[in-house]
Amino acid sequence: MADMKSNLERVRSVLGGDGELPDEEMRARFLELYAEDVKLRWQGADWPWGGDMRGRDRLIACMHATSKVLAGPPEFRQSRFWILDDEWLLWWWSSRTTTTHGERFDNSGLTLLRFRDDKICEHWEYTDTERTARMFRGWRTLVDPEVGSLLASWNDGQERDSTPGRR
Repeated sequence: MADMKSNLERVRSVLGGDGELPDEEMRARFLELYAEDVKLRWQGADWPWGGDMRGRDRLIACMHATSKVLAGPPEFRQSRFWILDDEWLLWWWSSRTTTTHGERFDNSGLTLLRFRDDKICEHWEYTDTERTARMFRGWRTLVDPEVGSLLASWNDGQERDSTPGRR
């Protein structure tokens, strides 16, 4: 049985970072939350994180893609958490960031996190995937193909515009 109150505090401490830590250290703290065999499930096909994936190497590939399409990490402007039971945490969030093209990107969604041995073993993401796909159109041109090949959405969807951030 997972200690869900402690897990919630660990998640909050990483998400609520004040920007004082170097990016590499923040990424390391984020990755420490996840099990090696984590199951990732994000709706949509034509954006970097879309699809079903398994393993921290896939999560690292998603983080790499994120660094290529966003100018910085999202600022979580609002967050609400609910401990659902002894395994599941529900997170409603609202965020703001900027694309590498300089366009503001406001987003919101629901995240379900399942814990096993105090590590996230499942991450389910529900957000406006159509809008996200429009904002990140052209993302495949920015991501290293070797890393991109780890992403479920690498060969899915149709690129209609090679300029990221253009709708």
